Amino acid sequence: MNKNKIIIGAILALLLIVTLSFFIFFDYSNEDYRDVVPEAYEPEYMTLEEKASFSLPEDSKIQVLKRNDGGNVTVYKIIREEGDEVIDIEAIDRPVDPRY
Repeated sequence: MNKNKIIIGAILALLLIVTLSFFIFFDYSNEDYRDVVPEAYEPEYMTLEEKASFSLPEDSKIQVLKRNDGGNVTVYKIIREEGDEVIDIEAIDRPVDPRY
């Protein structure tokens, strides 16, 4: 009876060691993301015709953020200073936190 407890305890201890070593040494990282080159977002600006259709000044710099299926501008941003350009285009569709 005492030998059975020792054998069961040794098997459980060995199983615990194998399980812990598996979690410690297993590489969870997915190396596929290293091979993917991120797509560079190039800002698009309104043409003179588009500015005229919105009655905007021709000398202003206006970034196009969204277009509809017909290619017409639906969302734009007036660039007042250098660095005002939207870089993360997906941020437009994220909900805004009302606390800020």
